[in-house]
Amino acid sequence: PIDFPFLNFRVQPTAIPAVTGQKFQFMFRDFDTAVSEYRNLNVEQTPSGSSILTLTMTGTNKQRIVDYLNTSVSVLSKDQLERKNLFATKTIKFIDSSLADKTSELKNVQQELNRFRANNTSVGISGSEESMITKVSELDASQQQVEQQLQYYRNLENYLSTRTDYSSNIPAPSLTGIGEGSISQQVSNIIALSEQRKRLSYSAKPGNPVFNDLDRRINSIKSILLENISSSEQILNSQLEALRSDITTVESQMRKLPAEQQQLLGIQRKYNLSENTYGVFLAKRSEAGIIKSANVSDIQVIDPAKDIGGGAVGPDTQTNYVMAAIAGSAVPMIIVFLLVFFDNKINNPEELKQLSDIPVLGAIGKSATKTNLVLTEQPRSAVAEAFRAVRSSLQFIYKRLNIEGAKTVMVTSSVGGEGKTFCSINLATVFALSERKTVLVGLDLRKPKIYDDFNLNNNVGVVNYLIGEKSLEEIVQPSQIPHLDIVLAGPVPPNPSELLIGDQMDAFMADLKKKYDYIILDTPPIGLVADALELQSYVDATLYVIRQDYTKKGMLANINEKYKRGEVKNISFVLNYFRTKGRLGYGYGYGYGYGRYAEGYHQDENASAFSRIIKRMRKKFKGDKKNNDGGKG
Repeated sequence: PIDFPFLNFRVQPTAIPAVTGQKFQFMFRDFDTAVSEYRNLNVEQTPSGSSILTLTMTGTNKQRIVDYLNTSVSVLSKDQLERKNLFATKTIKFIDSSLADKTSELKNVQQELNRFRANNTSVGISGSEESMITKVSELDASQQQVEQQLQYYRNLENYLSTRTDYSSNIPAPSLTGIGEGSISQQVSNIIALSEQRKRLSYSAKPGNPVFNDLDRRINSIKSILLENISSSEQILNSQLEALRSDITTVESQMRKLPAEQQQLLGIQRKYNLSENTYGVFLAKRSEAGIIKSANVSDIQVIDPAKDIGGGAVGPDTQTNYVMAAIAGSAVPMIIVFLLVFFDNKINNPEELKQLSDIPVLGAIGKSATKTNLVLTEQPRSAVAEAFRAVRSSLQFIYKRLNIEGAKTVMVTSSVGGEGKTFCSINLATVFALSERKTVLVGLDLRKPKIYDDFNLNNNVGVVNYLIGEKSLEEIVQPSQIPHLDIVLAGPVPPNPSELLIGDQMDAFMADLKKKYDYIILDTPPIGLVADALELQSYVDATLYVIRQDYTKKGMLANINEKYKRGEVKNISFVLNYFRTKGRLGYGYGYGYGYGRYAEGYHQDENASAFSRIIKRMRKKFKGDKKNNDGGKG
């Protein structure tokens, strides 16, 4: 035995031989964890519908599974036999407790009889007196038996009326001589059902329908049993009255005898009664013991669990690999689906065409320059070519509209951050590079930005002209780009919308048209404020900037509605920050999709150092190959 403050157990030898020096590890787990390991017990009928059950389990320790299955069957068989012997066991327990009292009672009466005979040697019992004592003893035994039966019925009736647990303290009816089979069977049924309910209370939760069914069956049997008890009590009361009458008759005859003989007959009568009761209890206990010994469990083991040497049944690696592959491909597919499903941003020109009837004038790629001046820093880049394409499209619009003289274009967007100012600056630059007098006007009076890219001072601008402080010549500032002048917004006014709809705005635009060939207006986002709408009457064309993967689809609802109502005219979309993956290459904006066929036409402003090294190596390889071919010729 091993005794610890927190654990006591005993090590017993098994069929497995012990190895000297072998170490064993003990793992302590809580009850629920230990039980959960054996929930995979599989029970099948073999064949289906028969009384033969096959128990199987899978696990990591075959010997433990074998022990668990065999022990489970052994415990089940023992429990079934105990339930089968429950009635006999309770009967023996009741008899054993009663026999102790009857033994003491019989011993006392025998001592009393011996003392009387020792003190009264001349007093004896004749033949007639012997028959008298025999008769009265028989009547006493019958009376005692009837009274015991009546008392048993009263106790049983009271027990059934006041208790809800009937699994204990109910002696067998046969102990009191009750031979009525229906009552004995009903008592046995109640005890069995109550014991079953008690066992279920340890595993089933309160309120389980099984409890309701057991209670209904117990109450039904109890109701019938109480009716049988009532009718049996009436019969026994009649028998008891008859016996008492017969005893009274015999006692009247005994009272005619001398006093010493009456005393002897009384002691002998009491002794015979105790001896008869003691004999009955011994006989009943013997019967119950025989019944208990004769009972066997109804559960028979046909083939005990054993290790038959089979290999592993799991895991099924092939199936697991297939399932892992399916799960591995399904997860990214679901993620992609969700990203696409919940994506509410404009991703390509095709989506833009589906969302609006407004034409798409051009696509501007992502700029790799640090400033917004793309055409001066990288004039041969794809982004610069995209602006030249937009310029050509605008000139086509002006020609179609038969516009002579100064030409105006307004650049706006839905919200900030879509590249409106970026497009305004480079659009003005591309017109100026064509040696046309161009002016870029910053009319975003609330949030001016143009001055940063040209390193200009924003203290003087359009606001000063509109409030009458400065003339046009005083607010126009030259830029480092030939033929391009800048008119900044100036200080932020408290009433920008009112300034843009005043008479001074008419004069301002008229003065600009007299002096410049192209006028580019950088206006506030049309989706945030109404300033840009107030300038529609001054412009010949409007460019609405959409930024790829930034502008939300719902933002187009406002401009679409105004376009349908005719509030804006000659408007076109420009898709900014455009980036696409073509079949022949990867590119931005104008010229995208041509890949290596665009080499020599565009600056490679987006190529990484590694890409440039690979390109030089490819060119060198082609040059060496040409030289070799030339040498061979």
